[in-house]
Amino acid sequence: MPLKKSSRRSKKYLSLFLVILLPLAVVFLYRQIQALLKIRHFECRLDSQPCPENIARQFNDLIVGKSLLNTNPVELSKQLSVQYPYFENISLTLELFRLSALLDLTRSRPIAYVKGSHDYALSVSGVVTGLGTNTDNLVLLTPNFSVNELNIGQKFSQPEIIAALEIIKELKYRSLEINGVEITDTDKLSFRLKTGETIIFSPQKSITEQVDSLQLIFSRTKIEGKRFRELDLRYQKAVLVF
Repeated sequence: MPLKKSSRRSKKYLSLFLVILLPLAVVFLYRQIQALLKIRHFECRLDSQPCPENIARQFNDLIVGKSLLNTNPVELSKQLSVQYPYFENISLTLELFRLSALLDLTRSRPIAYVKGSHDYALSVSGVVTGLGTNTDNLVLLTPNFSVNELNIGQKFSQPEIIAALEIIKELKYRSLEINGVEITDTDKLSFRLKTGETIIFSPQKSITEQVDSLQLIFSRTKIEGKRFRELDLRYQKAVLVF
């Protein structure tokens, strides 16, 4: 009987020892794998070309040495996009077997400019891509409020400007050329088309729905042989002035 009790006690202690040891062994093994599976090779591309040395070095210091097990490329790409808003797109790809990372950067392209203390060239997301005169014949945004002084890489936060940039992108995509944009108040964006019409948008309504309505009205008036001077899309029923 004493032998059986001793055997049971030994098994109990062994089970308890394994219960304590196993998690520690798993943690130790995981940390060892983490140390082995670190990003050791890094490649950076800007607009499909090798990054300039200063940009490559900057991102190299942020990425090389990170654990491949703990690094979520999608989340890290989002964090870098917030940290570096002057890139229109940042995409990170990890390769486990090569212990490498590939970073694809897309430079912000200006689609409009706004006058302030400088002439600011703006990307579609509102990031300042350049300062100075409008040498690229970009669409001029004229706000009725003062514009804060910003540097290249900083971003405009005014919702009216962001909405105007989005509308410019949509109109360009649909081959509608713009002469200029006036931001007269928080609910009125006046677009002058090169064909002579004035289109009034609301920054507080769906941009896509307003542009879709514009195209439908253009098609309908063309079929009817009419040409309007002004179209106001801010209301539930669009207002036409001939």
